[in-house]
Amino acid sequence: MGNSNVIEMAEDATRVKGALNRLRTVQAELERAYVERRRPIRSLILAALALGLLATGILRDDGDTQFRTVEVTRRDVRRTVTSEIKAAGDGIYLLGRTRDELGASEFQLLFGEAGGQVPVVRPEEALALYYRVMAANREGLIRSSHDLSDGGLAVALAETVFGTGLGLQVDIGPVAAAIESDDPVRRRLAALYSESHSRFVVSVRPEHRTRFEEMLGTASVRIGEATTDPVFRIKEAGEPLVDCSCSGLEQAWRKEWLA
Repeated sequence: MGNSNVIEMAEDATRVKGALNRLRTVQAELERAYVERRRPIRSLILAALALGLLATGILRDDGDTQFRTVEVTRRDVRRTVTSEIKAAGDGIYLLGRTRDELGASEFQLLFGEAGGQVPVVRPEEALALYYRVMAANREGLIRSSHDLSDGGLAVALAETVFGTGLGLQVDIGPVAAAIESDDPVRRRLAALYSESHSRFVVSVRPEHRTRFEEMLGTASVRIGEATTDPVFRIKEAGEPLVDCSCSGLEQAWRKEWLA
């Protein structure tokens, strides 16, 4: 066998080895991607089991994850509570614990600041709160209810006034004071924009205040009230943070969503 043949065979072997290595790399990447796409399904199933709910997730052939929603039977639609505030004088309450969880939040995405811990799902804590909320709703104590998600408390509060002609006067002092951080600025940002899970902002009639607070206990904190003046005001321990018209907020919101 000539030297040229030996060289050609060696080069062929090198090419084959390189191709196999590339194939193994691609296979490993595909397997890793498959595992990553299965994680949401696993998380959904674990959360559903913890909350006693039924939910399914399917990993389709194209690699996308498809979720099937949970079917809920409502015995009396008249007990359904909408998200907008209803009348001036109603108390505004935050339900659920706010933590320093600004990681991957809308605030961080917009301003590139804060960050840190991403929100953690705590099924047992959530379930205990949900039972209290359902019990209060059965007694007709909750007049409106809005979830807290993208943008945290500040955004949820703004959304509750849209289309109502009413305003809000809120003080986040009690919320900020309960957040575990030595940095007062960090506590303020977390109180306003943290996206901690399993929280609601609700409104309650003045005559229902005592009973509502008795049922929710430490799971609720009264942060303000609805006003006849259509102005959106947020303070912290009396210090003004936000003071603007509700119509201006709604226009900005609509502009963003319709862009």
